[in-house]
Amino acid sequence: MVPNRHAERELAHIVSMIGQLERLLEQEARLPPLAVFELAYWRARIQCVTGSSGSSGSTDATDGTARVTARASALLARLDALDDAAASGALNSPRNSG
Repeated sequence: MVPNRHAERELAHIVSMIGQLERLLEQEARLPPLAVFELAYWRARIQCVTGSSGSSGSTDATDGTARVTARASALLARLDALDDAAASGALNSPRNSG
């Protein structure tokens, strides 16, 4: 279960950083050329977390692994949305305030 706790902490950090990227991309035309601003960097971090969140065979560990996998999938979807928005220029256009 310890690997799952570590994975969940890592994913919590990644959630925070993706939120920062989303806010930054709404304000900036370009991100600085640093690894921490590369979406591929965060995809790789997520893949490392999911690859190392193996279970010990217990039901609790299996449930934990399923939670980690679900969170990782949601984060990858957010990164995909950021990629799509950046490619279309949607991030830098005015938002609809409805």
